[in-house]
Amino acid sequence: MINLTTQDHELEDVLDLKMIEAACLNAPYQTVEWSGPITNQDRTVGAMLSNQVSKVFGDSGLPAHMSCHLHGSAGQSFGAFLAAGISLVLHGDGNDYVGKGLSGGTIVVTPTDQALAQGFVAEENVVIGNVALYGATSGLSLIHI
Repeated sequence: MINLTTQDHELEDVLDLKMIEAACLNAPYQTVEWSGPITNQDRTVGAMLSNQVSKVFGDSGLPAHMSCHLHGSAGQSFGAFLAAGISLVLHGDGNDYVGKGLSGGTIVVTPTDQALAQGFVAEENVVIGNVALYGATSGLSLIHI
């Protein structure tokens, strides 16, 4: 098979690369707090970070804790394959497959403070999409419903 068309997946712009840089994998016993915006174009957030963590630390995950606070609407597969020692806290809403293959990490999804202050009732609205936690084996998921 011959590659007739090259593809640019624009991986240099993915959110995970910023999180990997912040993770300080060379200083794993340092607790890390990171925050930033997220859009529905940001898909599988946490998967690349978890891959790097698993390459270095295996199934045990990060020795110290990394907490990432994201604000906005997450794309598909938010927190996919999330490794132990990593928490993703989404202030907003998630698309389909939140927590797909969760592998020891923690996922929290809650409406924004602004939405709650304006009377948003999470119990009467959709906060995450379909097929949440499909294939998850371990970890914690807290969804404000």
